[in-house]
Amino acid sequence: MKKKLLIGIFALMLMSGTAYAASAINGLYKGREIVKVKVNGKEVQSKVPGQLINGTTMLPLRAVAEALGAQVNWDDSKQIASIVPAKPAQELTLAQLNKIGKDVGLVRVVDMQGRQAGTGSAFITQEYLVTNWHLIEDGATSRIHVDLGRMVYLYFDKSEAVFINKKADLAAFKLPGFTGLKLNTNKPKKGDIVYALGYPGTKFTLSEGNVLAINGNNITHDAAIDHGSSGGVLIDSSGNVIGITDGGDSATGRNNAIQAKLIQDEINKLKEE
Repeated sequence: MKKKLLIGIFALMLMSGTAYAASAINGLYKGREIVKVKVNGKEVQSKVPGQLINGTTMLPLRAVAEALGAQVNWDDSKQIASIVPAKPAQELTLAQLNKIGKDVGLVRVVDMQGRQAGTGSAFITQEYLVTNWHLIEDGATSRIHVDLGRMVYLYFDKSEAVFINKKADLAAFKLPGFTGLKLNTNKPKKGDIVYALGYPGTKFTLSEGNVLAINGNNITHDAAIDHGSSGGVLIDSSGNVIGITDGGDSATGRNNAIQAKLIQDEINKLKEE
């Protein structure tokens, strides 16, 4: 049986955040005065609006909990509703980020005469070296030299790519024996802490920022990147790859990463062959 849970406004004080109710001429709901409730300055949205019942402001429990970034668990057998606060995101330490960086490499694109045509980044996951297609697409004889920063040097010809997705700007090479980083294929949320790791200017760098928006398969964030970061990784606060760097706008500080799901989709196709 579906149940509607109501909570008095005083219960909001049990959770982090500032809430207040503003009684105004907001209309009626089933004969009761509607009361708008705000949490941290933002009005709580709910199918059942806040109501003034016997002098107390009441609002569905789930609406309040979710407005505070928590969730409600319902135990039907015990008829108990529990508010579970969201766990605060933990920032990664410098040591943890440097360890992750061992699976991120510097890419040098060269022609058959060994002349450097450009630089970028790449990373390892599930025995594949993944980078951006735009880094290696120019020239029929392009080769890439990869320095993983741990005395491991790799050499590939563009023709050795095991998958190429030009639309998603992805390319990968088989790399047996290297497990690499884990992919997180879930969509991140706006405000999530992220880290960009790569080789702008041929030097390993890492920067911290936040997710600004999700647009289709792209993650917009403000972790600093620069020329050469393309092909590097965007890491979540658990140390998993949520995206691959694919450019940015230095003027606005809004940078782009392709969601890890597209990489996993390509790897899954290879496994099915």
